[in-house]
Amino acid sequence: MRHLITEEGNFMRPTKDWLSRNWQPSLPEAVSFRTHRLDAYAVRSMEMGEGPPLLFVPGLAGGCALHLPLLTQLAQYFRVTTFEFRGEDLLFTRKNSTSLNTLADDLAEFIHMGGWERPYVLGTSYGGILSLLMAKNHPGLIQSLVVQGVGDRFQPGVLRYLTGQILTRFPLMEANPFIRQVFTMLLGGANVPSRLIDFAMRQTWTTDQAVMAQRFRSVARLALARQIQGLSVPTLILTGNRDIIVTKSSAEQLACQLTDCRMVPIHGGGHLAGITHPAEIALQTWDFCREFSLVG
Repeated sequence: MRHLITEEGNFMRPTKDWLSRNWQPSLPEAVSFRTHRLDAYAVRSMEMGEGPPLLFVPGLAGGCALHLPLLTQLAQYFRVTTFEFRGEDLLFTRKNSTSLNTLADDLAEFIHMGGWERPYVLGTSYGGILSLLMAKNHPGLIQSLVVQGVGDRFQPGVLRYLTGQILTRFPLMEANPFIRQVFTMLLGGANVPSRLIDFAMRQTWTTDQAVMAQRFRSVARLALARQIQGLSVPTLILTGNRDIIVTKSSAEQLACQLTDCRMVPIHGGGHLAGITHPAEIALQTWDFCREFSLVG
């Protein structure tokens, strides 16, 4: 049975640049935390908001907290649940099997454990890859899927190499102008507020660099389109026009392998568009999920 989503009357939505002007890196008051036991590890989840269930799958580094700007906006529309991947908190788990398909199976197990009836899923970057693999390997488990910062493969070239080296080898040095410039570009380039750059840098390095390196290697040469060919779940691909990691052509190549897909640009958005354009992504997700919830 599909969830019927309806707008609440007289409910004010923030404009899409509200968060860039006002957001501060702190948790909202109405947040609940739970610990669940999966077959391979104990997972800590975070929930906020009211409405139909949406599972948010975070990116390669920084954990759930890196996405607080987007989670806060999604909670205007959904009951949002998010969780940490294995290895995020316990370093010894990186010695275990953490292939992409293993993590995709963890995601499917988490959905089964939550008892949701075909929830909506939003995955960003690395989390979007895992969400697509999960949807392909476990058909019928979710209702619709939104991914941001995902294409057939990462953009080849020097910048991708440098990004991988910085994330996986360099210590955090906020005063280093080169590292700061890379994060500025990941966030979309010019006019990014300094406090958002500071927040993204600090939060990214909360993930152990050995874990980041392992995850980066698993996707650095990935050709995703072949692995998810024929996926039929309704999918929305959001692409930042300033994304230096995933090009528009790479996203289009991915979309061509999906049987029910559309692409929407995030103008001015970089690879970490969830930090700079959270309200726009949340609204696009809401509109897409609402459309498919009303069918049938």
